[in-house]
Amino acid sequence: MLVLTLTSNNISQKFFGKKWKIIQQGAYFALLFGITHAILIAQEWDLLFFGLVYIILKGFVIYKKHATKSA
Repeated sequence: MLVLTLTSNNISQKFFGKKWKIIQQGAYFALLFGITHAILIAQEWDLLFFGLVYIILKGFVIYKKHATKSA
């Protein structure tokens, strides 16, 4: 939440330059990751959580490989 607050104003946009949007998108992902983690761990679904993390990371790696290959 702090990162979202810091990257949402014009001063931080000038400070971070073109990377402010990437930082803000990463903060949204981290917030979603944290909420999902809290819900699944609270219900003792540890393996489901780690399985979802693995699937997301594996998909991201495959996407990055495909994006760099086609560029």
